[in-house]
Amino acid sequence: MTALGAITAVLIAHHYFGGKVRNVTNSLDEIQNKISGFQSVIDERFSQITSNIDDLNAALGGVQDTAARTQAAVYESRDYDDSQGIEEGQAQGNKQAVALIWNEVANLIEKIASSENIDGRTRAKYGRIDRRSYYNLISSLNDDGRLLEQMEAFKRAAQIWYSCRRATDVSDEIKMEIQVLKDQLIAAFSR
Repeated sequence: MTALGAITAVLIAHHYFGGKVRNVTNSLDEIQNKISGFQSVIDERFSQITSNIDDLNAALGGVQDTAARTQAAVYESRDYDDSQGIEEGQAQGNKQAVALIWNEVANLIEKIASSENIDGRTRAKYGRIDRRSYYNLISSLNDDGRLLEQMEAFKRAAQIWYSCRRATDVSDEIKMEIQVLKDQLIAAFSR
């Protein structure tokens, strides 16, 4: 009797659940395929987002570079314009030469600080440094190992510029010294 009840139960269960078990297996396979497709879409979108972030970092670096150069140029031109009235009519060839040489050194510093090889957060840190004094930017770049052991040359060039920008006259020796420093720095960073 028990055996007959067991056989009857199996037949009834097979009749009611047999087709559903096959459908559950098919449903699980279908769900797995949908999950795989969804995962592919997510991976693709994540790649697009990563690419967009890289593009934004590059654009941000360019904007920070431009802003820093503009800030420095405005500050230095204001200082230079303030001193123009004092020496009107007097030759300022050396002072102008020193200003041009310093601008090349400052452009090199800005190029180093805004390099695309630098992480966006670090470039942002450099971008926040006030350009009225390049000493802080030079020190920060050196602390991060970006100046190739040329920190003293950069600091000396900045020191010469800061001492000459309000001076009424600049000696030939000073002009030659900053020229030598500029040539040394450009040679070091053109390798």
